[in-house]
This record gives sequence, structure tokens and C-alpha cells, in this order.
Amino acid sequence: MNTATSNTARDYCREISKELDALDFILATAGNLDPAVALDVAAAYNELGQENTADDYEAPFIWINETVLDLKILRTDDLKQTRVELLRTCGGPHCEITRDSNDGQVIAVTTYDGSDQATIRNTYPHLSAYLDEIAQ
Repeated sequence: MNTATSNTARDYCREISKELDALDFILATAGNLDPAVALDVAAAYNELGQENTADDYEAPFIWINETVLDLKILRTDDLKQTRVELLRTCGGPHCEITRDSNDGQVIAVTTYDGSDQATIRNTYPHLSAYLDEIAQ
């Protein structure tokens, strides 16, 4: 097994997960004017490579516009189940970010580098709700 390739997929998957952590945190603290939170919010924006905006709900929109190549929304005929798939290959290996309404608040990040892949599944309650709104 080529460990360098495997490490690339795993490391990139972790980096994307950090970006999702930052997005979820920004959405969780949106509108919070507590100065104690301000430094953490600034660090989250820094993780995304964005400037702190007046409207924290713009952060995921900007992130999607700047880094996502394709966004697919799949729905069942009765609209009870949705799946949002984000394809991202900017700045690294092939990456798929998936939000499935059947998975509760879990978002999966899967990266591929050659024949190796890595997947991280984390709970992102605020980002999940944001993507569910997009899917409607």
C-alpha cells in the first residue's frame, strides 16, 4: 500500500472537516454579539480564508460559491427525504461532501487520491439545517 497516497486522502479529508467545523461554528454563533465569542468567530472565518462579514449566514454561501464545483440536490417524490451532494476538487484531491436527511445531522466528507480514499462523518447541526434549507 502506498502510504503517501493514503495520507494525502486522509489529510485532505481532515482539512475539509475543519472547514465544516468552522462553518457550523459560525452558523451556531450567528448574531451572538458576546465579545468573548468574537475571537473564536474570527478564527473560524480565518480557517475558511474569509473576512468576517456582517451577516454570518453568508459564510456558507460564500464557501460554496468559492470552493464547490457542483451541488446536487436529490429528493424523493414525496419530498420527505433529501440528499445534498457537494463536489469539491479545488485545492486538492477529489472530494465529496454529502448531507443525507436520513443521517440526522451527520455530514460525510469523502476524499479520493488515486485508488485510496478517506471518509470522516461528523455531526454538524447548524450546517445540516442550512443545507436542508437549500434543498427545499
